[in-house]
Amino acid sequence: MDKKKYKVLIVDDENSNIITLTHILSSEYTIYAAKNGRAAINAAEKYLPDVILLDIVMPEMSGYEVIELLKKNDKTRGISVIFISGLSNADNEEKGLALGAADYIIKPFSAALVKIRVLNQITLIEQLRSNEYDIMKYKLLNDALNIGLWDMDVIEGNPINPENRFTWSQEFRQMLGFIDETDFPNVLHSWSDQLHPDDKEDTLRLFEAHIKDNTGKTPYDIEYRLMTKTGEYRYFQALGTTHRDCMGTPIRVAGALMDITEKQQMIEKIKTDAKQRAELEMTSQAKSTFLANMSHEIRTPMNAILGITEIMMLNESLPVEIGEGLDKIYSSCDMLLGIVNDILDFSKIEKGKLDIMPAEYETASLISDSAQLNMMKIGSKPIEFEIQVDEKIPAKLIGDKLRIKQILNNLLSNAFKYTDAGKVTLSATFEPDKDGVMLILGVRDTGYGMTQEQLSKLFDEYSRFNQESGRTIEGTGLGLAITQRLIKLMNATIHVESETGKGSLFIVQLPQGTVSDDVLGKELAENLRLFRLHNNMESGKKAKLTRDPMPYGSVLVVDDVETNLYVSEGLMKPYGLQVDTALSGFEAIDKIKSGKVYDIIFMDHMMPKMDGMETTKQLRDLGYAHPIVALTANAMVGQANIFLENGFDDFVSKPIDVHRLNTILNKLVRDKQPADVIEAAHKQMDKNNSTDKDAETSHILSQKIDGLDIVKGLERYDGDVKVYLKVLRSYAANIRSLLNSIENVSEAQLGDYEIIVHGIKGASLDIFAEPVGKSAAELEKAAVRSDFGYINEHNPIFLEVAGKLIYYIDDMLNAINAENPKPKKDKPDVKALSKLLAACKTYDANEVDVAMAEIDAYQYTSDDGLAEWLQENAILMNFTQIAERLSNR
Repeated sequence: MDKKKYKVLIVDDENSNIITLTHILSSEYTIYAAKNGRAAINAAEKYLPDVILLDIVMPEMSGYEVIELLKKNDKTRGISVIFISGLSNADNEEKGLALGAADYIIKPFSAALVKIRVLNQITLIEQLRSNEYDIMKYKLLNDALNIGLWDMDVIEGNPINPENRFTWSQEFRQMLGFIDETDFPNVLHSWSDQLHPDDKEDTLRLFEAHIKDNTGKTPYDIEYRLMTKTGEYRYFQALGTTHRDCMGTPIRVAGALMDITEKQQMIEKIKTDAKQRAELEMTSQAKSTFLANMSHEIRTPMNAILGITEIMMLNESLPVEIGEGLDKIYSSCDMLLGIVNDILDFSKIEKGKLDIMPAEYETASLISDSAQLNMMKIGSKPIEFEIQVDEKIPAKLIGDKLRIKQILNNLLSNAFKYTDAGKVTLSATFEPDKDGVMLILGVRDTGYGMTQEQLSKLFDEYSRFNQESGRTIEGTGLGLAITQRLIKLMNATIHVESETGKGSLFIVQLPQGTVSDDVLGKELAENLRLFRLHNNMESGKKAKLTRDPMPYGSVLVVDDVETNLYVSEGLMKPYGLQVDTALSGFEAIDKIKSGKVYDIIFMDHMMPKMDGMETTKQLRDLGYAHPIVALTANAMVGQANIFLENGFDDFVSKPIDVHRLNTILNKLVRDKQPADVIEAAHKQMDKNNSTDKDAETSHILSQKIDGLDIVKGLERYDGDVKVYLKVLRSYAANIRSLLNSIENVSEAQLGDYEIIVHGIKGASLDIFAEPVGKSAAELEKAAVRSDFGYINEHNPIFLEVAGKLIYYIDDMLNAINAENPKPKKDKPDVKALSKLLAACKTYDANEVDVAMAEIDAYQYTSDDGLAEWLQENAILMNFTQIAERLSNR
């Protein structure tokens, strides 16, 4: 199945920037190009791109003017705009974002950064477009729980402007007694005007604080009163969340409102009315069910975020700062996944569906894993973390290691969370027990401590302490409630001691089975104390993988969410597998009926109309006997047997764990091949990765041009010599014409002069021609401060230095062309010219490149200079002129 290619419009008066951005993005997106503001607006209206990369400083019409016109146009208002500019002043960035830009990138830019920023916008677009099915499910839930929905595009600087456009669901209007949009318009003040005077200030303040907190830690969960159309005030609970980009900037906020008037009345009577107490408990259970369902839904976008981050982290050539940023994204998503798992676990415990699964485990691994995971939570706090382990503790025990680690993680997480400075101690010892041993785990901290009242509420759901002091405490407040329930399931006990201002001590006693008389020993206990064990124990999620090439293998990925297909394909790309995709179970069945066979079918568990279970059943009924592996966001403990009993061979949980995926691919694809096939695949990969381009690369690197760092330039284009030479060709052609335009400068022309040298600066720094770029930057500054004397003195020198650079670049390009003569032909093919004409008419930069590659492959003897003219104008992105000339032939 062909994946949908999203469209990107690049707007820049500098051809080298357009070529660079096209090179970075063309493999994943359909690219259109425009060289000025008017052409950009026309292209945006005609092709409706998904994302526009927009330069700010351009002649005739600036990027600021372009975005204002785009946002006023109903057809183009919703297009995501990312400014790409050499203007690094914070005021310029603020102005761009205030005008409605989705993001801002400063030149010279990194290819990885551009990809990430564009992907952020595409991901948001995919999420919005995939919401139709989710909305149907939420509608059913809304009808059951009487919930109203709302959402708003965030307006930079003033999220509580009364005229901000909101979208209110019809259910919410009806809760207040209104009929339609005419009665209750889609603007903020429709709601804010109905707020009770005593609630209004706090409600708006908390709403604004939630949106403006770029860390995303400020929650939006508030109760207030709203006046209905009849003048009656009713109580509502509002919950909201904000979609943010990778920098934390708010993009869109959405939420739900529940009419809780009856709940409030029940609370007032709860002490005397047992029946109402029971009804309130039912309401609480409904909320718990709602949270569990919503948490499950969160795992689908989490799969995309974690998966795409994992794909990007496979690129070992990423700059250090990008790698660190991806690592932080991964860690944050992993933390969010932990919160989601807490909610799901709590729901399962409440329903009695969470089982304890005893198995043999290494005691040292349990302690090391828990300690290493929680060390990261110290952050910059001055906290000493100490481990005390009894060296005589059994080396191996029998119990549910996963759930014991969960208990330890909850206790350690709270210890670090509620301690600003001092010490946290993890201890492990044991006592003999009738059926084995009693494992005794302790967590002590020197943190805030608790009052007796707080201790009495310690294991209540959603309990979080010390919030009144303004401290930001992460998490759901479910950790200790889950801990207590897990302890009960394991027939264990927990004891708590605490004193305000001095800290807390938690002691857990867990009955465990024994395996042998082997003990931990003095050396291993000391290693644990010094944190030396981790690298020798079970590898973490990000441990480096060895991915064997499997070009002989084929897989089918079935998932109703395109983003998930993208993630799956990306994670399997390093194996060289042939990856086919299907967006539904019906499509998968059609592929098998047509005769296709795969080494593995990866089948999404939850899909509309026909889920993965039913699809697999029908495939097995058709006689399809090859492996089918479940992809599931519901792979909790005990779930594996359900899949195996329903025709699956294995399962992978979402978000996809690359180690688990690697194990399954090795087992079901690689290990079924004979040794000679596997060896041949390795040799072919080595051959493909060998330096086929070494000679070409060495030749270009041997060139020396004063003022041009060829090594860095080639690195920027991933060693692709052809693309790099194309950029240099474009730079020389474009800068030559710009230099000609500033040979004579007057004070009256300083505005135009500033724009021209700004363009030369950006283009020069992009190709690492730093002397010319820095000189242009100084001249730009002089033009900004109207220092004509400086320009008059230094412009001739600048023209001479830049002119020499152009001369030497031309000389090198001509020499390279002479070394590689092209075959001769009388005229360009009509088909190639027709293809070029069509591409120029649609501003399709990708297709222009394809057509020009065909034309440029020959040297022509009787075309009256047409090919040379086309090449020059294609480099300059003069698509309109090319289309006119070819149309008149």
